[in-house]
Amino acid sequence: MLSGVTKSSNIPICFKISPLLPKLLCGKAYSFFDNQMKTINIIGAGRVGQTLAHLWKDQGFFTIQQILTRSSTSAEKAVAFIGQGLPIDSLDDLQPADLTLISLPDQFIEEISLELVQKGKLKKQSLVFHCSGSLASNVLLSCRKRECSIASVHPVKSFADPQSMVQNFAGTWCGIEGDEQAQETLKGAFEAIGGLLFDLKAETKIHYHTASVMVCNYLVTLMDRGVETYKKAGLPEAVALQLMEPLVRGTMDNVFQLGPVAALTGPITRGDTQVIAKQEEAMEQWDEDMGTLYRTLGRFTLNLAERQGGISKQALSRLQDILT
Repeated sequence: MLSGVTKSSNIPICFKISPLLPKLLCGKAYSFFDNQMKTINIIGAGRVGQTLAHLWKDQGFFTIQQILTRSSTSAEKAVAFIGQGLPIDSLDDLQPADLTLISLPDQFIEEISLELVQKGKLKKQSLVFHCSGSLASNVLLSCRKRECSIASVHPVKSFADPQSMVQNFAGTWCGIEGDEQAQETLKGAFEAIGGLLFDLKAETKIHYHTASVMVCNYLVTLMDRGVETYKKAGLPEAVALQLMEPLVRGTMDNVFQLGPVAALTGPITRGDTQVIAKQEEAMEQWDEDMGTLYRTLGRFTLNLAERQGGISKQALSRLQDILT
């Protein structure tokens, strides 16, 4: 028998040996006591809120305390999906928790944080955060009146369906900024469900989110404009999409393997002024907005080609004239 340990001891052996061994031998129990199973309230359980709450519940990282939505029906549906929590549809019924996630559209986040403070719905020295991509944690500054730490965490993921997201969240990059204490807690929470954390700055977060919009949302818009141009050439949409797929997938593979500059191909990189002039004229005659789009994208593409280094100064000058 180990020294100092008796049969009647109710304390786990690993806690008797060394203060270092609980982490090694009793990891789950140690984690439980270390985190003290913090409670969390979710305000606005949309796709993001439901996904995160479900994952934290499954991992036993947080106890989901209450789910507040605009209607009792949506709150009950959210709780049914999450598998834990009390559904409520009134802020008056909210009981303060250790953490509060405001998972609402951007325009409501600051407003609801003020209400939480005014109605005494925040536990003193608790943590309040949101998951907006464009807003920083400073929209939650009113919560400092309750000595709360504040932060924002933005998962770089399209949350189309919570059911599929709980299966595919692991490996999702998550941008985080805010108070040091809040970041420490939330990094642990998101890492526990498979998130990959990177740091953001509050003052430049809008640029980060704009970049995400451009490469995700605007890419879809560009694909749509390509489909319409194929249709102008007489191709059915279904055929256009089939033609586009290998082109788009191949281009994306090159971008991620080589980087944007090296991945660029096409008439601008070859300095083919005749082709570009004919295309610009055709687009302008068809639709002025499409002509403007073509010239705008062309100028940025010309900048890439110049950085690539293969285009002659003469072709560069001529293309600048065409695309201006």
